[in-house]
Amino acid sequence: MEDDDDARELLRVTPAEIRAARQAWLDARDSDDDVPQSRVHMLFEYYRFLISVEARQIADGLHDAGGQTS
Repeated sequence: MEDDDDARELLRVTPAEIRAARQAWLDARDSDDDVPQSRVHMLFEYYRFLISVEARQIADGLHDAGGQTS
C-alpha cells in the first residue's frame, strides 16, 4: 500500500530522540517538584511510542533486505 510507505517515511526516529524522550520521562518521574502523574505518564507513553517506531524501522529494514541480518 503506497500510503503505508509514505507514512513510514514520515516516522523516522533516531537513537538521540529516544534517549532524549527517556531522559525527559526519568527527569519527570524522579523530580523533587510536584510533577503531575498525568505528565509522567504522557512522557512514558511518548518514550514507548518512539521505541515502537524504532522497532518498526528495524523490521522494515530487515524486510527490505530480504531478511538478511548482515
